[in-house]
Amino acid sequence: MKDKLVNEMLGLKDSATKSQKKLIDFLMETSVKDLIYMSITELSEMADVGEATILRFCRALGYRGYQDFKLALAQGVGEQSRPNEDNYAFAIADSMIETLNYCKTKIDLPKVEEAVETIANSRVLSLFGSGNSIVPAQEMHARLLKFGIVSNVEISSHQQNVVASNLTENDCLVLFSVSGCSKDCIEVQELAKERGAKIVVVTSYDRSPLAKNADIVLLSVKSESPVDGGSLVTKIGQLYIVDVLCAGLMRKNGDRYRDNVDRANKSVIKKLI
Repeated sequence: MKDKLVNEMLGLKDSATKSQKKLIDFLMETSVKDLIYMSITELSEMADVGEATILRFCRALGYRGYQDFKLALAQGVGEQSRPNEDNYAFAIADSMIETLNYCKTKIDLPKVEEAVETIANSRVLSLFGSGNSIVPAQEMHARLLKFGIVSNVEISSHQQNVVASNLTENDCLVLFSVSGCSKDCIEVQELAKERGAKIVVVTSYDRSPLAKNADIVLLSVKSESPVDGGSLVTKIGQLYIVDVLCAGLMRKNGDRYRDNVDRANKSVIKKLI
């Protein structure tokens, strides 16, 4: 941890509340490499303090919030652990392989089957994400079009809210969010839940706000640090879950979808030279 940040935290300790002192002690005893991968919910549980205490502490240090504080920590780590210029290409490939192996260990087949059943039986299917997590939503939408399954993929958070506010108990909302703490996704989830829609969340944090309020949670990738946000390595894990869900749908209802896939493939073959 940077000396400046350590001094700032210790400087607050004399005037800190009992909860803030407990938080400072935990931060000082925990590896920065572990801290930068913790969600605010995980830190709250492990330090035994409220999330509001963490937010107030971060703001007292001059940060806008917990993510801003983590970014400062992660930048310090990044300066010390940049890959060698000669092997960076191999390091990226190794990270992707490691991510897929991690996803394989975390896959919960009964939950996958439940998600497949929910998606297959939904009247309206909506696939949403915030920021870079819209990419797996768009990929799943494109894959399902070949199956003959039409879904909503809205990039605008305003349009996502509009769609969610009109869902019913016969509909399904799939949310992609690595952190599980995206304000836009939380808002959409609340609207969909009020309407009784089934909610599937693909995330890294099973104790995140989104996960806690989901009907089905699928763990996708290792937790990411703030400086890694939006990397292809992260998307690889999310796309793996998309692939698993699509394979599950084909396995369940292949007879229904196979003709649609054949027609879809024939419709675009003339576009190839």
